[in-house]
Amino acid sequence: GWACWKTYLGRSERDGYRSTAMGVLGSALRQNGRAEEALPVLETHLALLRRVWPHNTKDIVGAQHNLAGAYWASDCYEEALGMLRAVHATCSSVRGASDEKTITTGTNLVLLLTTMSRFSEAELFARAQRPVALAALGPDHNLTLCYDEHLAKAMAMNPEAT
Repeated sequence: GWACWKTYLGRSERDGYRSTAMGVLGSALRQNGRAEEALPVLETHLALLRRVWPHNTKDIVGAQHNLAGAYWASDCYEEALGMLRAVHATCSSVRGASDEKTITTGTNLVLLLTTMSRFSEAELFARAQRPVALAALGPDHNLTLCYDEHLAKAMAMNPEAT
């Protein structure tokens, strides 16, 4: 993390290696239980990508996904939700609804909504997205089963369910 960043710190803002090092640092901090420290690094990395490489959708979506994870790990659920929704929308429009990364992001959204006790919203989203996963991946695929599991949890935990 830090060693990688220090190696490329002196390079130009437009240098791809410098940008990659910043992303690696943020991800390493988050993955090592230091999500709050990762937030400013990942926020800066995303801002850099948007400013310097605004047409690089793949890297921008990846940075958004990493930032959403850091928000989530820091209990900043609303920020994580907004970011995950943006990632899912971009994946859907660029890759298609039946792409595995889009489906993965969808399962993450359902899990986050359940974590936030937004059970009805989680259930509604899971019911809409599960058929897409089923058609694209089959009934025994891990992501289809994740939708089943998250849907069942949302339904079981919803105090308003009948």
